[in-house]
Amino acid sequence: MVRSCLYYAPIDTVVMCAKGHLLGSRGAPVEVPIMKIRELKIFFILIAMTAGGLFSSEARGTSPVSGGFSNSRSSAVDSAIAAVQVPPLWTRGGVFAGSDGIGQAGRMSVDLSGNIAIVSGPAFGRDLAVTSYTSEGVLRWTRTIIPLAGTFVGDWIVSSPNGDITALGRSLTSSGLTSHVVVVHYSSDGTFQWRVDSTSTILTVGRLLVDAGGNVYFSYNSILYKYSPAGVRLWSASTSVRDAAASISPDGADVILAGALGGNWSVTAFDTGTGTRRWLTTSAEGTAASDLVVDAERIYVAGQGTTGVGTPAITQWLTVIAYDRVTGAKIWRTDKRPSDSTGAAGGRIARALDGSLVVTGHATRGFLDWYTAALNANGTVRWEAVRDGGLNTDEIPSGIIAMANGTTVVTGRGGPTLPGGFWPGYTVGYGPTGVLLWEGRSQQATVWASALPNGDVCATGGYDALITCFRPGGIFTPLEPVAVMTVTPSSGTSPLNVAFNGSGSIAGGSPIVSWAWDFGDGSTGSGAQTSHIYTTPGTYIASLTVTDMLGVTSLPVNRSILVNAPNVEAPSAPTAVGRTPTSIRLAWTNGATVQSEVRIERCRGSNCADFAEVAVVAGTATGYINIGLTPGTYRYRVRAFNSPIFSAYSNIAKAATVKKSN
Repeated sequence: MVRSCLYYAPIDTVVMCAKGHLLGSRGAPVEVPIMKIRELKIFFILIAMTAGGLFSSEARGTSPVSGGFSNSRSSAVDSAIAAVQVPPLWTRGGVFAGSDGIGQAGRMSVDLSGNIAIVSGPAFGRDLAVTSYTSEGVLRWTRTIIPLAGTFVGDWIVSSPNGDITALGRSLTSSGLTSHVVVVHYSSDGTFQWRVDSTSTILTVGRLLVDAGGNVYFSYNSILYKYSPAGVRLWSASTSVRDAAASISPDGADVILAGALGGNWSVTAFDTGTGTRRWLTTSAEGTAASDLVVDAERIYVAGQGTTGVGTPAITQWLTVIAYDRVTGAKIWRTDKRPSDSTGAAGGRIARALDGSLVVTGHATRGFLDWYTAALNANGTVRWEAVRDGGLNTDEIPSGIIAMANGTTVVTGRGGPTLPGGFWPGYTVGYGPTGVLLWEGRSQQATVWASALPNGDVCATGGYDALITCFRPGGIFTPLEPVAVMTVTPSSGTSPLNVAFNGSGSIAGGSPIVSWAWDFGDGSTGSGAQTSHIYTTPGTYIASLTVTDMLGVTSLPVNRSILVNAPNVEAPSAPTAVGRTPTSIRLAWTNGATVQSEVRIERCRGSNCADFAEVAVVAGTATGYINIGLTPGTYRYRVRAFNSPIFSAYSNIAKAATVKKSN
């Protein structure tokens, strides 16, 4: 939508209108779409940086590529100037390369408060380590666990909405094979909660996931497991998919997995509540299905696709395929590679707030170089970019982030190398048109990156769990304000009073003047800080958008709120008395909470334990006569129910039938 301009500029000048237009020569208003405004802001910022001497005079080998589309503006800007070199804001780890350190960094996660967690191994020779820092780099805690056998390496780590941390590690034999998998769970303050170890020989391991309620999902040997926040196994299911990519749908209803084997991509969906498979689709697409993201309607899988058969006809691509979330039907497939490459592959994919996709991988151009592309939700390409550090060896990205301000952040092993030929890690930011805006260097190759709520970007990789954090906003001003929200609490029983805080939102070109809240249940609010009471159990997606003094509005930021039904108090003081040769009378006292039903269970024998439900009575009932019994001794227990919550069981009451009626 094009907005009207509110005033005219002097003759022969160009100014920015408050509503996102340009005023051109002779004072005529020039209507420019919002994306063009963003590009022009980049252009003005780059001019200012060039004048201030912020750019190196030697351009790095990084430029958008054609590969079947044209983007002359991006190419011209990117070939004329190099990216801003962002210095580290802070760095930790990377001190001890041997058994004195906490091992090679696996991956990292960030909670809603900005606390950082890294999984690494082998720590101190063979352990698995989890280390937590504040957003300012202050060490919060480090915890380690010992393997059952072999030597641990860190693999995946996820922060729950309440700040708890779950990590997955693999134990390797002396020959480098995975002998078992461990999942360990800590509270936000580092208190150990539970640990689960695999028992079978491990062939493949998938991604670790945590849903809005804190439930944990992971897979190995093509079996998917779900554990409660307390570490209780809820269900497991055979997936028929080689362990690789996984994600949970935005509404928390589905867990999606994807993998490739023998040139076929397989994608499957399971009901998170029951572990029941919804659908499975398999088709000949290529050699690797590496990562996936999910929105309300579709699943997007990235990997290495192939076309053609045999040498030299076969061609390898960075491939993205969209599937229907309900049926699993394939909607579209996009294959991309640079025009000067012999092949490409997709590694990681992220979804931007506007629904577009960004995917990174590598292109084969003699050696492997970074290759990143942005796609619209219909599969058409917005831009492509190759980053070549000028090395005669392989450079491979390992992580990607779609930032709220429209920047795409990519991290991984890249060049140029450090003195002595050591591999550094590079973390870079691309603008909305694929222009390389900034670069930050880590002293060791990076394996993962995360964005903090304040807009900082941190990357981890290397020995002693090295982490390096950057503040690109200090050099490149966001194109629009960035909404940042915290919610306290993010889950609980109804009625749930939630405090919302958007005061940490980041201004773009002018101060933020309004905060617009959508609480996800049809209610809205305003102000930097507000609160809302959720009265109905369910999962709600709350969102915040902010607007600055110039009328520029941020992209929305979302948080999930889980509202549980109130707890149900268990019935107490049950009694059982024999009434006739074939009946027993029960009585109990109900709790103070609301309940719709009381459910009665029974087993036969003085010490029996095989209880089975025999009756359901109204929630107000305090007694029941069990008739039609075979003479003998019976044990009873009762529990209350108020959908969908059961209470705990009551104590057990025991009685025997009598020879004569009482």
